[in-house]
Amino acid sequence: MQLTTIPLMSERRESDLILDGGLEVEWDPDKADEVWDRHGVTFEEAATIYLDPLAATAYDEEHSDEEDRWATIGRSERDRLLVAVHTDRGSRMRLITAREAEPDEIREYEQGN
Repeated sequence: MQLTTIPLMSERRESDLILDGGLEVEWDPDKADEVWDRHGVTFEEAATIYLDPLAATAYDEEHSDEEDRWATIGRSERDRLLVAVHTDRGSRMRLITAREAEPDEIREYEQGN
C-alpha cells in the first residue's frame, strides 16, 4: 500500500492523503489528535483500511442525522483490524473517527472473510 501526501497550507501537519487508486481522504487535524489520544490510532493508518479487499462498509444510521456516515471495518497496513467512520465530501472521503475493532466485530469480520 502506497500513501501519497498532498502538501497543505497548514504547518500543523498533513490532513489529506491520496491512496492507491486515487481515493482522496481528508480529516480535521484536531479530531485526529483526539482520536490518537483516545484510541491510539492515526488517521493515516486508518485510511489504509479502505485498501483492504476484504473491508466491509455499512451505513451508520444511528449517527447520520446531520450527514450520511459510513462505518468500515478492515485491516490496516500495520495489520491491525480497525473500524473507521467517514462521510463523503464531494469526491473526497472525510474521516470522522477510528479505533481498533472490538472482539465481536473481529469475529464478524473473520467469519465474513
